[in-house]
Amino acid sequence: MSPDDPAPKIPIDPEQDEAVFRTPWEARVFSIAVSLSRHGLFTWEEFRQRLIAEIGRPDASQDYYQNWLRALEGLLDDKGTLISDEIERELAALQANPPAPQHHSHEPDKPLRVFPPIPGSGRN
Repeated sequence: MSPDDPAPKIPIDPEQDEAVFRTPWEARVFSIAVSLSRHGLFTWEEFRQRLIAEIGRPDASQDYYQNWLRALEGLLDDKGTLISDEIERELAALQANPPAPQHHSHEPDKPLRVFPPIPGSGRN
């Protein structure tokens, strides 16, 4: 495979009881990163390298998607798309006036699965 070839497609086949995302915000931050990359704000390789660096930091979170979020925020800050000062102002505003609780269609104590059943796998 050369650097010009796209990455190989790897089929995703999560185990029956394996959580793809534990909470809705993880699914949202994942989809935001994918969408922004597809729309050309950054390459997937740029994001991947930023995530690797984030995970390697001494103060990295034990939570994978927390690192994912920090990598996305940092990359967008570097690109001038989202400025860290703006993030801080928005967080302060949310903390001062929290939104009403959201009601989700899944059970809060159950993992969120977003992949449809794989045909022929015997999984529902």
